[in-house]
Amino acid sequence: MAVLQETCKTFTPTQEYTMEKTTFITNVKEEHEMQSSDAHEYYKEIPRIIGPISTSYPLDKGWIIHKTKCNLGEININKMTKKSGKIRDAPPTCQIAWQKRFRGIRFKKWNNLWRASSTFFTTKRDENTWLKLTYRNLYTGARIPGHTHCKACKIAEETQLHLVECQTITQQYWDFFFDLAKQIEIPIPTHRPSFLATRRFDETEAANEELIGIFTIAHRCLYAEFVKCRIDNKSFSSTNTINRAMRLIHSRLKAYGKACKDFCNERHYTNRKNKLPKILSERNIIKVQPNGQYKIHEAITSYTYFINNQ
Repeated sequence: MAVLQETCKTFTPTQEYTMEKTTFITNVKEEHEMQSSDAHEYYKEIPRIIGPISTSYPLDKGWIIHKTKCNLGEININKMTKKSGKIRDAPPTCQIAWQKRFRGIRFKKWNNLWRASSTFFTTKRDENTWLKLTYRNLYTGARIPGHTHCKACKIAEETQLHLVECQTITQQYWDFFFDLAKQIEIPIPTHRPSFLATRRFDETEAANEELIGIFTIAHRCLYAEFVKCRIDNKSFSSTNTINRAMRLIHSRLKAYGKACKDFCNERHYTNRKNKLPKILSERNIIKVQPNGQYKIHEAITSYTYFINNQ
């Protein structure tokens, strides 16, 4: 008690103070001797001085939530959720980064580019590589000491931008798939590097879904070949990479066509709908009839047949 009185003398009488009840043990017994009825005899509460109200409790003014000034009494869960939601839904920083690297190329509607990341015949695993590149999260050789140079040209640093602008990769790899798209009669964007990075077709629209599906698998196989070259210390082979990508494209399209055919066959003798939309027969890369019969474009089937029978 004397200590408590001595402590009170150090404060000025004009200040307001808060008291807090503190529990402490006044007498200790062995654990096996303690009973619930004895608890009040061995525990006691005494008041303790916390300090001035201005320092003991948070002030009402001076609070900032996500760069917005407000009072503590005005904050509630509803406002906090709205503020945090705006930060969560903010556009990715990669959008500004790609615009700086492609000077003179305008990106007006990024939402269309993000929606176009998935296609009807590719899997999530196929789309992972290109999506990482668009988000600028792809782990390239520029981050690995001793493997910074491009495996194709062996001159420039292997950055994410270099993968879509390298002349050697373009001539030996990317041009093959652009020529394939021309044979299938798929429209091709005018600025190819920005398409290879973000799926951009023009200022407002993304590229054709069939073209995106082809290059989604092409991106996956190219990155896998680069990783293999770094691990095994081998040179880049564009022929092996193209053959691997074409086999994967053919197998994905074949699996999609078989799924459509199975859909119709399973419902043929039932009361459920067993006809597919006519719009599926209007695609160029694979034409699926309402009865489930499908045909993959000859440019893909003939090339796949050729490499499988070499």
